[in-house]
Order: sequence, then C-alpha cells, then structure tokens
Amino acid sequence: MSGSRSVAPEVEVGMMKALDVEESILEGLSNDLQDSLRPDPKMESREKAALRIQLMLEGMARKYHIKGEVKMFGSFSNGFKTGSSDMDVVLLTPLVADAVPLLKKFEAEMTPEVGIGNITKIYQASVPLLKLTDMKTGMEVDFCINNELGVRNSQLLHTYCEYDSRVLRLGRLVKDWAKKHELVGTADGCLNSYAYMLLVIYYLQTLEEPVLPNLQEMATESVLVTDMKWGCSDRWETKFWTDVSSLEPSKNTATVAELLIGFFHYYVKEFDWSSHAVCMRLNKSGENVDKFKLNTPTTKDQWYVEDPFDLRHNLAGKCSIAGKARILKKMEESLEFLKQPGGWEKACPSGNLETYLLKLRVSTSVTAHSLLEMFEEFDLTRLYFPKPESNVRMAQAYLEFSSYSSRRRAHTCNERWIADDCQLQLHYSTQHSLSEAIDQGNISTYEMASYKMQRQVFAARMMSQSGGSGATRLGPGNFPENLSMQPGSGAPGGVDPAAAPAFNFMWSGSAQSAGGNPQHPPRQMMQHAGPMVQMGWPNGMPPGPGNGQPGQIPPQPPGNNTARPPGPPPGPPPPEAHMVPSMANFMQMQMQQQQQKHQHQN
Repeated sequence: MSGSRSVAPEVEVGMMKALDVEESILEGLSNDLQDSLRPDPKMESREKAALRIQLMLEGMARKYHIKGEVKMFGSFSNGFKTGSSDMDVVLLTPLVADAVPLLKKFEAEMTPEVGIGNITKIYQASVPLLKLTDMKTGMEVDFCINNELGVRNSQLLHTYCEYDSRVLRLGRLVKDWAKKHELVGTADGCLNSYAYMLLVIYYLQTLEEPVLPNLQEMATESVLVTDMKWGCSDRWETKFWTDVSSLEPSKNTATVAELLIGFFHYYVKEFDWSSHAVCMRLNKSGENVDKFKLNTPTTKDQWYVEDPFDLRHNLAGKCSIAGKARILKKMEESLEFLKQPGGWEKACPSGNLETYLLKLRVSTSVTAHSLLEMFEEFDLTRLYFPKPESNVRMAQAYLEFSSYSSRRRAHTCNERWIADDCQLQLHYSTQHSLSEAIDQGNISTYEMASYKMQRQVFAARMMSQSGGSGATRLGPGNFPENLSMQPGSGAPGGVDPAAAPAFNFMWSGSAQSAGGNPQHPPRQMMQHAGPMVQMGWPNGMPPGPGNGQPGQIPPQPPGNNTARPPGPPPGPPPPEAHMVPSMANFMQMQMQQQQQKHQHQN
C-alpha cells in the first residue's frame, strides 16, 4: 500500500530567526554539543570485544556444524553506537524453522570460562534471543537467529549516516537525551532507541531544503527478505540506494545545534501526531504521510512510526497515554532550555540513574514472600507488590535493586516459573512507571532490610524457646511462609512513617486506641524481650539513632511526638494493629512475664 501525502506546514531552513534564538546562544550550544560528542574512551575496547564475541560465536557454530554467517547489527553497525551501547549480533542460517532449540545449543557453550556471564533467556519474544554480558568489558550482548530484517534496517541507517555526518551526530544526541530522561522502552509505554533514530531521519528528510534524500524511493533493484516474526512467512521489500558517494551533497548548511533545536520544535509544534505518520519510506520534503492509509490499522490518539521495511510494524504501537505525554513534555521543556545559555546541560543533565527497577506481572498465587526469597541474592532493596484485587488475574509488581549490576544479575531469572500459573517476564523499568502504579493506590512496599530483620527475630525466638541450643539461623529457603510481613507506606524509597525499619514488618501505621490516643510501635517492649532481641541487635536494641545502653528508651518514630515514660512495657496493642500472626502470642507472653516481674518487685 503506497499511502498518500498532504502538503505540510513550511519548515524553514533558516529556522533560528523564526525560533528567536540568539547567535551567541547557538555558538555556546555548538560548543557544548561538541564536548558531548567527543569519542568515548571505552569505544576502542568495546569494539575489540565485539570482534572477539563475533569470532567466539562463529566458533560455536562450527562446533555444531551450523552453516551460516554471524553478523553485527543495531547501534554497533548502524553508526549510532556509544560507549554504553549494547551489541546486537545474529546468526543468519538457512532452514531453521524454530530458533529456540538452536539458541539452547549456544546457551550450553556460554560459560564464565569463555568470558560470558549473566545468561538471560528471552525465548518468549517475537524474536527469541539470548542476552549475555562480556565479563571483560561489561558490554551487553543480544544474540538471535535469522533476524535479517534487523540487519537490513541497520544497513539502511548506516547508509544515511554515510551520506551526511550530521545524521550520526544528531542521532547520538537525541538517543542520549531520551535515555537520560528514561524515555526509552516499550515496556513503559515509550519508544525504543531505534524509533528515535527514525524520528531523526524523517525530520531531516522533511526540511524545505532537506538534509537527507529518500534512499528507499531512489532504489530500483529489489531486495526481498523473508521474515517469520508475525507467525507467518512475510516477504518484505528492503531495497535502498547504497552508493551515496554518487549523490550530490545536501545544500542544507544548518549546524547540528540548529538541527537539534529544530528537531524538538518540529515534533512539538509542527508534526500532527493525530493524523500523520513518521514514515521515512514515503517521506518527501514539505509533505506528510496520512497514517490512516498505511498497512496497520490505527486511531487518532495512537502514534504511528512505521518500520521502513516491515510494514506491519508500528514502532509506536505500544506507546501509552502517559508515555506519549512524558515524551512531548520533555521535548517541549528541552526546546525552551536550548534557547538559553547552558541549555544542553539543562535539557540533557549529566549523572547516572539512582533507581534500578525491574517490572513483572504476577498471578494471584504469587506471594510477596516468594519474590523476596527469589531475589534476595541479587541485592534486592525493595519490592513493590500489588494489593489483592479479586477481579484481576495478573497484576504489576516492581523490584528495586541497589545497583545496575545487581539488576542485571536478577534479570537472569527471566522465564523462570515462580508458581504453577506464573512464568516470570522481567522488563527494565523506570521511576515514571512505578510512580504511576503507586498513584493508582494499588501497590504495597516491602523493605528487604525489614524482611531480613524479621527472619532474625524469628530465629531468635526459636532459640529462646529451645533453651538457647540447637537453633539454626534462618535464611532463604527456610523462612516460614506463615510468618507474614506487613508492607510499608508504599511510597518510593520510603517506609512506614509510624515505624522504624526494624519494626515495619510487625506494626503497620499508627493505630488509635479506644480513647483516641495514638499507640506507637511497642519499641520499649523489645528491650525486655531478652534473647530474642539480643540475637538480632547490638546491645539488645533495635538499630536507629539514639539507641544506647540496654534500658535506654529509643526515640519515637518520626512524626510522633508522644514520648513513653520509663516503666513497665505497655499492654497488648489494640486489635487493629497489624502484628505478625505467628509472633504475636510469643510477644504477648513476654509482656505478661515482664508485668508479673515488675509487680513482684514492687
């Protein structure tokens, strides 16, 4: 289907006057961008690693007598690679109907002995793959079978980069910008990195004096590729003009700084997302493509970014309402920042992410306890678990880790079964997605530190009951399921405001007594608990500021100003307080013993 075009609003090459950008601002921005585009010192070692991995995979193919060719594609071959880019590599081999059995053969060969770690199976994807880490450089590698369309896509983008070097520079800036703002990833309702590169090329084709020609339109020699991604055999036309040295250079003389400002201006102010498609296959200068006349059905609200070869694939098809709003908001903010001194640092702030999240869907048979146990070894810090809803079979959960490497190791659990009806599908996620889930009010927060403390307390209780001998410290795998945990406040990075970290597994929130006075977590009770506490905390006291010698009353939790006077421990908590069921009777017994002791002394 060829699609149709309509005349677009004029996009002026000398756009800076129209956008009211001062020459001094442009000059400063150009200098800032030049610094950002300096070669990454890690690139040389990563390129050597990429060649080493390619040779290793070729050797594994020969071992199993697999005929074919190992090729790199994606950012490592399309020109847009950076020092943090993943390596995409594919084995092109004939007569392979199912990629998974072949991937399993390679999986068996990938061990630490050959310098490979973090083997992650992603066999349920439309293009099955193995994700792995090169242990020497830390470079991530995605390995798949017969993704010839991916190879052709990469070759097309690389050819555009060869035609005009501004394509590469603008593309790298936009890619870096999107990653800094956590705007990359279809799992969170945004675009992937490849889609952002298509936005760049489409924009550069659209200018009144285009930076780029339409290489697909210029080609005459057919190049058909067969693909099975949609569950059937599709043959796609992948032709494009490859001899760019024979073409006249672009007459557009805009700088990268001007084009960057123009890029944000175009998609915020000019492009009509409700009617038009980002379709570089049909694009011409000054014209737009009607998205309703392309191959894939769409709606007014759905964005449309067409894959240049796979005409069924709308790369914006999974963009959510919230994701689209975030992208446009950040584009608009960045457009204004770039018109100011020091604008690039404001538009694309330096620094690394501080939150490392995985998201997954869990069935009602999966418990918070089972996830805490499974991911404890990967330095899980918090679990955000869905509150039970009777009408929802699968709900969203989030796992927060202490570092990128911890999250990456945890990702190796992908496709494990955690219940009879739940196989883990783990996706990298962002703070945006977590905040949206929490705002809906259906998430409870579980602190791993509290989970571990609860386990220590339970172990101490068991030792106390056994007379102090024969007790075994509880760890993952022998923590009793019936010792339930209470979630914290549900706020990202927070705990229950009415409980110190050591207690939010036992006491959830400030309960009100019959008289209306707040009942605080019974911390004083803990200092009389004897061996049970001393097993877990120095000096027999829970950790926290102000805790000193045994007998000192710890400060009250933040937000509660009612101090408890020295004396016997308080009576049992009100019924509405959430005590750990299997520990409650033991704590009640401890309190009664202390009360009797105090009465005897008096």
